[in-house]
Amino acid sequence: MFQDRVLRNIFLISIASVIILAAYSIFFVFPSFTELLNEVSEEDSTRVAKHLMSALLSENVPLDKRALTESFRQRTELLRSDFGLMKVVILSSAGEIIYSSDPKDVGLTVNEAFFRDVVAKGKVYREIVKRNDRSASGQKVTSDVIETYVPVMVEGRFAGACEVYMDVTARDARNFALLLKSFSALAVLVTGLLILVAITSSKANKSVEARRRLEETLKESERFLQTIIETEPECVKLLARDGTLLKMNRAGLSMIEADSLDQVKGRSLSALISENYRNAFSGLNAKVFEGQSGSLEFEMSGLKGRRLWLETHAVPLFNDKGEIIASLAITRDITLQKQAVAALQNEINERRKAEEEIRDLNHELRMRAAQLEQSYSDLESFSLTASHDLREPLIVIEWFSNNLLKKYGDRLDDDARESVALIRDKAKQMAQLINDLLSFSRVSTKAVSMSRIDMKDLFENVFSEMRASAGDRQVQFVAKDDLPEAWGDPQMIRQVAVNLLSNALKYTRTRQSAHIEVGGSRGEKESSYYVRDNGIGFGSDDFANLFGLFQRLKTSQGFEGTGIGLAIVKRIIEKHGGRVWAEGKIDEGATFSFSLPAGKSSRPA
Repeated sequence: MFQDRVLRNIFLISIASVIILAAYSIFFVFPSFTELLNEVSEEDSTRVAKHLMSALLSENVPLDKRALTESFRQRTELLRSDFGLMKVVILSSAGEIIYSSDPKDVGLTVNEAFFRDVVAKGKVYREIVKRNDRSASGQKVTSDVIETYVPVMVEGRFAGACEVYMDVTARDARNFALLLKSFSALAVLVTGLLILVAITSSKANKSVEARRRLEETLKESERFLQTIIETEPECVKLLARDGTLLKMNRAGLSMIEADSLDQVKGRSLSALISENYRNAFSGLNAKVFEGQSGSLEFEMSGLKGRRLWLETHAVPLFNDKGEIIASLAITRDITLQKQAVAALQNEINERRKAEEEIRDLNHELRMRAAQLEQSYSDLESFSLTASHDLREPLIVIEWFSNNLLKKYGDRLDDDARESVALIRDKAKQMAQLINDLLSFSRVSTKAVSMSRIDMKDLFENVFSEMRASAGDRQVQFVAKDDLPEAWGDPQMIRQVAVNLLSNALKYTRTRQSAHIEVGGSRGEKESSYYVRDNGIGFGSDDFANLFGLFQRLKTSQGFEGTGIGLAIVKRIIEKHGGRVWAEGKIDEGATFSFSLPAGKSSRPA
């Protein structure tokens, strides 16, 4: 066989090819590919951790176990789920675990040298931990993971750290599968060579057939390797020194919207890359042909116009002479991640804008509150001054009227005495009006002091005090036993009871037998009460004016009053956050109702 030059050359070339391919695969391709995947995985882990801390610290939550909010914890779990992280741990500056997706870790302390000497000094620490090994913090892992610590620096000081575990088992498995497939291909080559040697040694006259079989075996191996590259889910491509495309798998062609390799082979990809990133892309390619590796994120448009963001990692590809023959790059689509980051940034900006608007509104509310407080103060001063100035002439009028009747009463005729009596009555009405106005002013400006009130006991005590004003007429008063307790200012609510019961007594004066009933019911957030009488009632035309200042009912002619009592009732109830309403018919009685908070959870207006 070795006397046949053709067979000898085939044998030597085959042996050399197997050795070169095996050595190249073992010492360069697989280490380079493994190193590239590790670099990608480690950089992914670091970037996810930094992004996680950036998103969480936007809430201005201090890294303190006692200050962590439920919103902060929920947001951490959501980000961990979105990025597919096995575990997320947040540590204080002292190394205490203040949050962990595994609750049993909370409270533990990381005090290893790497944390003090690396992380606490503002540097990122990351380590690949194999299955069943222990991590840097001493925890045993059940999968191949990348453990990454990212320091949190606040104004140049170390405030804590974020630790993430990223599962790279699938990537390692895929790399190992590629290794097995490649060695299988080499095994096929070796098997083919042995078959060729066996055939040529036994049947030299069949060298042509043996050569054909060897060629088929080599083609099969090439197809096998090509299949591995083509089925890789990320874009794998080879670029020449001038940036033109030499090779690209199906995932890459789909990414740039190419129908076939012939459509883009031999063309520069720079035309597809956004203008802002073209120089950086060309610089990365030049850097690779100088023997270095590198990464780049850039924006580009597909052949059909689809815009996307890509991240590429490139390393030099050498031949057997140590010459760089191409740039080997793995590229992945990060458009969704970019969009998520942009959406998160927009949300943060919108939240900041909303907070600024809230601050402006709070400032405006404080200004208005100050103006309202000043108005209340001015109103109270005016009421006190006006009541004093108005009372003085009324006192003079009443004194002179009384003196006139005492000294000259026997000299006055009936019309004169009646006129003097009318003057005295009107002066008394004016004094009552001033008192009512002063009461209304005090209700408007007085602060509400809330406590529990026994409403049944309150109404019974008030009516007991008023009973004497009913004289000898028959008045039946009923306070229901199921009257619920209220939450309010006892003095103010007593004034409500006084005003409503005095109205009921006044407007039942014409009844031979007066009936006054007080009742109520409890609701989920408020309790309602009513005062019902069988007095003169009121018509539908009076509904709109019932609780207005100085408003008197059409049916109340001939009854004393200033028209302020119900207005005071309305103001008191509204200060408690309640409401008032009434029902009635002419000559059939009236029912006045109001509501009050049912407990401490309610707040007065």
